Amino acid sequence: MTLPDWNPDDYLVSFEDIHFSGYVVDAPLAMKVGWIMRYLYDDIFPDAIKAIVNGGALSGLLLGFSILEYLAGYYAGRSSKSKDFTVFMDVYFPEQYRPYQDDIYTHLRNGLVHNLSIMNPWVSASVNFTALRKSLHCICKRKMGR
Repeated sequence: MTLPDWNPDDYLVSFEDIHFSGYVVDAPLAMKVGWIMRYLYDDIFPDAIKAIVNGGALSGLLLGFSILEYLAGYYAGRSSKSKDFTVFMDVYFPEQYRPYQDDIYTHLRNGLVHNLSIMNPWVSASVNFTALRKSLHCICKRKMGR
């Protein structure tokens, strides 16, 4: 129940508009985060979800790696490099992924992005993991002989 003398106008707060001009890398962190989140939620995530829901797992995976590469670049503060990808995974992915980070980058990310294949044909494979759609984290240790 609201108090009889309660006035919502007493609680309104007004902030001065902030406008930034200059290079994106020089913008305040809060603005960069807002721009990134708006871009991801408005443009990228809906397409990735549509792809997966409609059976386009390859398209969803490509968009997923693009998102990861995009975030790794922001995390590093520059155009991302392979090391930035794995460092970002090290910080933000479950520990279960750590033993496979290099192979995920080399084979899954590079294989899909550059060759539309989950194995990079230009690098010899010593992949010791498999991607399972029904597992909690999708990456599991590969059983020998498979």
